[in-house]
Amino acid sequence: MRTRRHRPEQVVRKLRAAHRLLGEGQSVAEVAKALEVSGATYLHWRNQFGAMKAEHAKELRRLKDENQQLKRDQRPQPALPAPGRAPPRGRPAPNRPTITEGAAA
Repeated sequence: MRTRRHRPEQVVRKLRAAHRLLGEGQSVAEVAKALEVSGATYLHWRNQFGAMKAEHAKELRRLKDENQQLKRDQRPQPALPAPGRAPPRGRPAPNRPTITEGAAA
């Protein structure tokens, strides 16, 4: 089977279709094949989204996205190097007098 990512609202719709097919007497393997997913994926979806409606799945997705954005915003910014230490690679060295220049002057 081809690997796909399903949005939560798509998963909920497929689970509703699966519930209908199971009610008609089909096995889990037949239902999974009709949904074009593996049996393990169907069982995982059922455990995760079992009693959820499409609106709730959309809200869950929105909240997860918002949470990820907040986590990205809270990441600490890189600190400036301490004076006297070598700057990180990739940055030009600051123009500071060396110890011998300061002592000679």
